[in-house]
Amino acid sequence: MRSLKAGICLFASCGLFIALPLVGCSADGGSGAVPDPTAEQDPNEPAPAVLPPSTGTPPPQNNGGGNDAGAKDSGKPDSAPVDAGPPPPVAGSACTKLNEVKQKQCGACGTQETVCLAEGAGPNGKWSDYGACTNEIPDGCIPGTVERDVACGDKCGKQTRTCTQYCLWNTTACVEPANACVPNATEYSTAGCGTPGTYRSRDCGATCAWSNFTATCNPPNNANKLDLNPTVGGEASGQWDLTDTQMGPKVSGTCPNATVSSGKNYPYQIVEIHNTTGAAHTYDCKIDGPTPIDTLMTWYSTNLPPQDDAARKACGGGSVNDFCPAALSCSSSDWSGLTGTASPSIPAGGYALIFYSTYYAHPTAGETTTGAVTLSCKTK
Repeated sequence: MRSLKAGICLFASCGLFIALPLVGCSADGGSGAVPDPTAEQDPNEPAPAVLPPSTGTPPPQNNGGGNDAGAKDSGKPDSAPVDAGPPPPVAGSACTKLNEVKQKQCGACGTQETVCLAEGAGPNGKWSDYGACTNEIPDGCIPGTVERDVACGDKCGKQTRTCTQYCLWNTTACVEPANACVPNATEYSTAGCGTPGTYRSRDCGATCAWSNFTATCNPPNNANKLDLNPTVGGEASGQWDLTDTQMGPKVSGTCPNATVSSGKNYPYQIVEIHNTTGAAHTYDCKIDGPTPIDTLMTWYSTNLPPQDDAARKACGGGSVNDFCPAALSCSSSDWSGLTGTASPSIPAGGYALIFYSTYYAHPTAGETTTGAVTLSCKTK
């Protein structure tokens, strides 16, 4: 936007001299005479310049060419649709350039081709059928596709995803129901339970909603249980496999302040072991199987499964073992075991929990993370 001074200079540069009447302020604040715009003027004389009123805000200026610079055009020329060119030929329609090959987009940003084939002896031909769709984006999508209520998270969450023009999914945040839980989880509470080691429990159903707490207090109903051999030197064992249908965080490091992983895709098992004798014992425990799996192993001096990360950290035995000590004779050092100061120690008639999981998250390329597993414990 040019100023009035710039406009006067522009006229001067054109070799024109315009006599402007001077408008000045008198000592009492008045001004000199201002020409009457309605007075008769010589038609050959240019109109006198009139200064704008002193309002503190300059009036809109003309940038030339008749364009008003006082208000911007709200249009968005750059947002106009892009010309995609002529549509691809229709298979079977006429073509004039024999052997010409053309493409069209298909599937997830892939392409397929048609060729102009000769028809008879004439110079023209017809477009062939299109070939197979190739070069699609791996795990891509069809642009414009919208999928709603897509399952996400581990608590019955839902999200919406939309396929972009680049054949990639644009996904909203995962929204889980209020107070949702992980299906098949069990929560325990000592509320109203007078006998130590007993709890009220409630289970999480398939819809990620809790059931009511039980009316009575009972010991934890752990699915995996092993009664230990009452004879010193005797062994008890059971098979509890690592599968991708039961996964959670792994525990590693030093007990009773172990490290709990943020990832929750580690196959694991928890087994309740029971000292059925009237005396305290320690036990050498190990896991083994036909196919070696790199594993971790620790124990807890309770029969209540860890309910949160704080409980998971409070393991026993000084450390979480990620190897099998030579004294336990595992078929592979990838397996893990507890012996010496790491051995579970259980009072007469008491309980403990053995926890073992994979060292690597599932799945991990080049690593076995599921398979048959046997837990065995020897009484000492």
